[in-house]
Amino acid sequence: MPKKIKALTADPRWENFCLAYAFDPTRFAIEVCGLQVTWQQIDLFDSLAPFGSRTTVSSGHGTGKTRALATGALWHLLCYADSNTYLTAPKLATLQEGVWKELSTIKEHIEAGPHAWIADYFEIKAKKVYVKGASMRWFIMCRTAPRGSPEGMAGTHNNYLLWMADEASGIPDPNLKVISGALTDARNRWIMCSQPTRSSGFFYETHHGLSAENNGPWNNMVMNSEESPIVSDKFIADKILEYGGKESTEYQVKVQGRFPENSDRYLLGRAAIERRIDAPRVIGEHEPYGNLLLVDVGAGMYRDKTVAVHARVIGFGGPEALEPRRMDVMDIPIYTAGLDWTDSAGRVAEAARQLSNCTIAVDCGGQGVQFLKLLERLEIPNLVKIYWGNPCFRKEYKERFKDLRAQCLVHLKFAVEQNRVSFIRPQMKDLLDQGSRIPYFFDEMARFRIVSKEDMRGEGLKSPDLWDSIGFGFLENVHYIQAENGGVVDSNVRKKSARERAMAALQQAAAA
Repeated sequence: MPKKIKALTADPRWENFCLAYAFDPTRFAIEVCGLQVTWQQIDLFDSLAPFGSRTTVSSGHGTGKTRALATGALWHLLCYADSNTYLTAPKLATLQEGVWKELSTIKEHIEAGPHAWIADYFEIKAKKVYVKGASMRWFIMCRTAPRGSPEGMAGTHNNYLLWMADEASGIPDPNLKVISGALTDARNRWIMCSQPTRSSGFFYETHHGLSAENNGPWNNMVMNSEESPIVSDKFIADKILEYGGKESTEYQVKVQGRFPENSDRYLLGRAAIERRIDAPRVIGEHEPYGNLLLVDVGAGMYRDKTVAVHARVIGFGGPEALEPRRMDVMDIPIYTAGLDWTDSAGRVAEAARQLSNCTIAVDCGGQGVQFLKLLERLEIPNLVKIYWGNPCFRKEYKERFKDLRAQCLVHLKFAVEQNRVSFIRPQMKDLLDQGSRIPYFFDEMARFRIVSKEDMRGEGLKSPDLWDSIGFGFLENVHYIQAENGGVVDSNVRKKSARERAMAALQQAAAA
C-alpha cells in the first residue's frame, strides 16, 4: 500500500493545480467544483482573481452570491499555501446557515469530480475549514465583533489573506475599517456582498465615492435578480406583487440590488392617506366581513391616548395573498387621554356588545395587560392579545419584518396604496399627522424595522396611537368571525373574485 501523503504541498499534483487555478476562480468553480456558473458569478470571480483586489457587490434575491462566496473561499484555501480566509457578517448564524452550508455542498461536488483527490486534504468543521496538518495556519474561519467592539476584528495580517463580508451593509463601519487596516500586503484581497439596505456608511461609499469609476479602489458590481439566469420569471412576478410594485423601495433593494432611490424615511406620504379619507367603502354590505375593535391602551399621564377603532375587515394577508385583507374604518368610539381604564374598558365592552361576533384586539404592552383583565372580568368574548414586539410566526414574514409591528404597519401601507382601506373623517388631523410620520429602515438582514416610540419621541414625533390601532387589523394573528349581518357569498364566487383582483394587481404592477 502506498504511503499516504499528509501535506498538501508535498502532493506532486498540487503545483500544477495551483498553476491552473490560482488566478482563475471561474475555471476552479467549473472544473474543480463542477458548478454551472452564471455571468454574474463570473464577473465576481474575475474581479476577485487579481492580487490586491477590492470587490463590492450589491445583490438581490437568489443571484448565487452565497455560493460564489463559498466557492471563492475554497479557491483561496486550496490555491495559496498557508492562506487565511476570514468571513464576517452582522451575525454568526448568517454565515453558518448560508456560506457554511454551501461549503459542504461544494465539497461533495469536488469529491465527485476529476479533482476528488484534493478533497482529502481539507476538513470542514462547525466554525472552521482547514487544510489537514496545518489547521492553525491554513484555514477559513468566521470572525465577528459586537457593535462597539471593533477590536475583535483585529490581528489578521498574513501574506495570502482574503476577507469576505456578507450582509456588509449591516456591519458597523468601525469593524470594516479595522479589516481595512489589516490588509497591508499587496496580495491581500477583500470582497463585500450585501443587499443595499441603507444609503450611507462604508458599504454605500464603496459603490459611490470609493468606487473605481470615481478613481477609488473598489470594483463595484450589481447582481440584479431580474437579470439572473437562475431566478425564474415567476419569482420576479411574485415579488412585484408581494413588495408592492417595481417602484417600491423594498423591490429596488431586494430584487434589483439597487440602493433605494426614495430618500423619504417614512412609510407613507400624507397625500396617499388623504385619498382614502371618505373614500368609497372597500367592503360591500353583502360580503362576509367581520367586526374588529382595535384597542391601543394609553400609558397615562397624558403622554398618549387610549384609542379604540371599529373596523370591518375581510380577507387575510398582504398584497401577495389570493384575497388580501381589506378594511373599512367605521367608527372611533374611544379617543382620549382622560378616561381611566375602568371607564375605557366599559365603553369598549359596550361597543363590542353592539357589534355582531366582534373580535377585540388589545395591545398588551405596558398597561394593556390590566386593561385586558378588566375586559375578561366583564366576560367579553373573542379577545386577542397583541404583543407586537414579538417576531412574526410565518417564515416568509420573519425574513421580511423585524417584528409584528413592522409587519402590520407595512401591510397597512400597502392597503392604503392599493385602495384596500377607507378612513372616516373624525380625527382626520391626527390620522394624517401620524400615518405620514412612521419612520422606518431596513436592518442588517434587510428586514423592515419601525423606529421605536421612544426614539420617535426623541425626534419630536408624537406617539401614533390612532395609526397603530388601525394597524392592528393587519396583524398576521388577528383573525375575525363572520358577522351575522354580513352577507353570505358562495365560496367559488369569492375565490374567482379574489383571483381576478390578484391578477389585476399583478398586471398593474408589472406595467409600472
